[in-house]
Amino acid sequence: MFSDVDELAADCRFTDCSHGVEPGCAVQEAVETGLLAQRRLDSWVKLRREAAWQASRVDARLRQEQVRVFKQRTKAYRQRPNRP
Repeated sequence: MFSDVDELAADCRFTDCSHGVEPGCAVQEAVETGLLAQRRLDSWVKLRREAAWQASRVDARLRQEQVRVFKQRTKAYRQRPNRP
């Protein structure tokens, strides 16, 4: 379905690239040059996020890991001295 994005992602500098702000991201470069539409990238990101959510619903270990990460972020936020 998103083979064009997958092909571009294979050329990224880092193998764990999230295609956001990382340097050397081939997907972001393609968006900037007009080779890939921003709307298409947004759809791909949304589809991946939905797939991860579905996977967490059926995989207890994955859900537990997500809860652990969420708790770490919450704790770090609460420890910030100047939080709003």
